[in-house]
Amino acid sequence: MNRMHKLGKDHGRRASIALAPLGLKKTRPSLRSRNRKIGTVKTTSQKSTISCLAAIGVFLFLTVAGLVWGLDKLDFQLQGHPPPLVRAAREGDVAKIKQLIASGEDIDGIDAMGHTPLISAIEEGHDDCALAILAAHPNLEIHTTASQTAVEYAAKMGNDKIVRALMAVGTNVNHGALDLATKHCSISTIRAILATHADPNLGSPVIQAAEIGRVDLLKLLIQAGAHINARDWDGDTALILAAARGHLDCVQALVQAGAEIELHETATNDGRQNFEDAPLHGSALTYAAYYSHADVVKYLLQHGAKDRAQAAKVAKTPMIRAMLTAKPASH
Repeated sequence: MNRMHKLGKDHGRRASIALAPLGLKKTRPSLRSRNRKIGTVKTTSQKSTISCLAAIGVFLFLTVAGLVWGLDKLDFQLQGHPPPLVRAAREGDVAKIKQLIASGEDIDGIDAMGHTPLISAIEEGHDDCALAILAAHPNLEIHTTASQTAVEYAAKMGNDKIVRALMAVGTNVNHGALDLATKHCSISTIRAILATHADPNLGSPVIQAAEIGRVDLLKLLIQAGAHINARDWDGDTALILAAARGHLDCVQALVQAGAEIELHETATNDGRQNFEDAPLHGSALTYAAYYSHADVVKYLLQHGAKDRAQAAKVAKTPMIRAMLTAKPASH
């Protein structure tokens, strides 16, 4: 075996010597050489991949940069360049406003949010600017993108001076104005609206006053003729909401004004706004018991609330359950 191996080696050596004069060499690529070639292929492939990834990265960067620039440009055009009168109203420049109106500038020009010069002045609290614009007879019924008119902004700001000025020129007091004035607890603005004989049942101000616990607003609205048994979108009455929130003074005011104690909630869905819990379909007593307002439970029982069984089922404290399951006192 060794001899055959030696002969093979000698034969290979003689062949190499014979080919040498011709400048040829009979050799096989070495393992190192093959590895070098494979490494070259791998390096080339890696470089191509890196180049592709770099190109994709540049493309994505330019795309995002272009998008950001486009949005900034759009925002600049919309917000940075409002109509001249809107800009002057925001800045409180009454002299500029009068100058622009005299030169024929559009009194009702709006910005990207649908704000007119009048609404912009009201929102920024520039009363003198608002009155100067109002004197030029603007359109008072224009709605912003938030679906609010000038009188609604004045009511939301609690600006009864501008509310009176708007109503003096015949603005339409819609349901939002009284609701917003109540929500933001502006009793002077509510008085200003009611003084013009506006309907106290536009929207649901009595329900809002009861829910936030403002008994002064509630009494004012009741005195103006608000419907005390009206329901909101969730089917709740003012009394149910006052009882659920634990506003005893509001509960007392409503009961004394003749609110029906036994009215039950009429909500039929779980997407309600008033409470996080599923509807109980109960009365004021049920909600007072559920939210553990013992003083409200006691007051309602004293005034004839009869929904004891359902209220006892949802009551969370032993004391309230005992109040509800006790035998009613005979009169």
